[in-house]
Amino acid sequence: MNNTEKQESVKSFKQLLKKRLISLTLLKPENPRFQYFLEYDIRAVERGQMAVANLQKADVNVKEASLLDIGCGTGGFSVAFALGGARVIGLDIDKSALPLAVLRARNEEAPIDFICCDATHTPFRDSHFEIIVCNEVFEHVDSKEKLVYEIARLLKRNGAAYIRVPNKASPWNILSDDHTGLPFFTLLPRSVQDFIIRITGLSPTGMPCALDEPTYGSLKKIFNQIGMDLKDEAMRESITKSVFLLNKDLLVKSRSNRYPQLANTSLRILKMTYDICKLVRVSDLWWFVILRTYPILTFVGVKRTSNPSLSD
Repeated sequence: MNNTEKQESVKSFKQLLKKRLISLTLLKPENPRFQYFLEYDIRAVERGQMAVANLQKADVNVKEASLLDIGCGTGGFSVAFALGGARVIGLDIDKSALPLAVLRARNEEAPIDFICCDATHTPFRDSHFEIIVCNEVFEHVDSKEKLVYEIARLLKRNGAAYIRVPNKASPWNILSDDHTGLPFFTLLPRSVQDFIIRITGLSPTGMPCALDEPTYGSLKKIFNQIGMDLKDEAMRESITKSVFLLNKDLLVKSRSNRYPQLANTSLRILKMTYDICKLVRVSDLWWFVILRTYPILTFVGVKRTSNPSLSD
């Protein structure tokens, strides 16, 4: 593909993405939230590259690894991992997303296979993958337990899972949900969420806005039940960059944030509270609280032990 063809293909991708967002959200292109969704999706490869780096720092070899990207959407993370050398299969239940994923992969010259199916009932044999990526999926599934068990079934022994999901216990997400921009939305039952989404015209189908986000503790508990311990080093690094270096990327450039000054003030308050906790020698307490209230949960888990209900 020459430069002219690639430019046209990238332009086509953005046009198709706009059409898909309109069909999903009923938002007009001039609506600020529409622009947040659009920019967030376009930057998916960038976030995927951060995931690649997080796994490498956790001593997970990405190059030549067999990898399943669960809930791949329009393919941003799949592309990032394919460019990192992994052998990638992207999976999503949403048929409308996969043509965009195929086009994005072609634009980036990334060899990826994409399939459409339910992530809790995949066609792959046991212990098929060395890495499984699950980015912003857990908040949308009906049964988190089924998804966790499928991840464990598909992973080889010593295989790694990369999990990234909004945190239900985060004050930031409670005050302004990243998907809808509505306050206190994530605290409502999904049936009530769906009703609000429909009557307000946020989405004609209720998805992808109806949510059931996990918390730090609930997600770790589910994985512990199948013998996988989730590590939060990647999350700690993100917090360090955001709070200690005042890198405001997560909050200022998130889809929901319409108050960049508030984000800046919030980060400065977090930094001040850390300094106070460190001064009185309770910095561990600060980390305990912040890990459980940070907007995005990020974990890396390794399948070390067998489970009687799973095949290795």
